Formats: sequence, structure tokens, C-alpha cells
Amino acid sequence: MPLVRRLPKRGFTNIFAPETKEITLSLISIHFKDGETVTLDALREKKLVNSRVEKIVVLASGELTTKVNVVADRITKGARQAILAKGGTIQEPATKSAE
Repeated sequence: MPLVRRLPKRGFTNIFAPETKEITLSLISIHFKDGETVTLDALREKKLVNSRVEKIVVLASGELTTKVNVVADRITKGARQAILAKGGTIQEPATKSAE
């Protein structure tokens, strides 16, 4: 049998891809108070994400009980509706300029 058929088949994992962390609405409700801003730096200060995480995604899992301002790379449609329904705001993160 040829060597190609004997070797195990493996997928490709990009080691240079930015690490992304998923944050749920219930986690935001537990750790953030009314009026606070949910950013990557704020999540690092509260030790909810580690230093390797470069992007955050807000998921609509759980219930949002506080009015917060969210700065995230991606927000699901359900999470966006829940944040706006509570009176919170959503912003896109400031991108680094390429020099």
C-alpha cells in the first residue's frame, strides 16, 4: 500500500490566527454593572480572558440584566437586540493603523 494511504490524515491549524474568545450575555451581567463598558481590556482586568486573546465575540446565551456599553469585534444578532433593548450601546473597536 502506498505511503500516502498509510499516513493519518490531519487538518490544518493556522498557528498565526488571532485567538478569539466567546463572551455570553449572562457572563456580562454577572461581572459588569450598569453603565460600564465591556472591552477587551476590561475583560482582561477582570481576568475573564487571558493575554493571548485578540478578539472577542458576544453571544446571546443567557439573559442581560444590566445596561452596558459593548465594544466587540463581533456581536450576534440576538445579543445585539438584547443589548439595545436594555438601553446599552454597541461600538466597533478602534483598529490599529498600518504604518
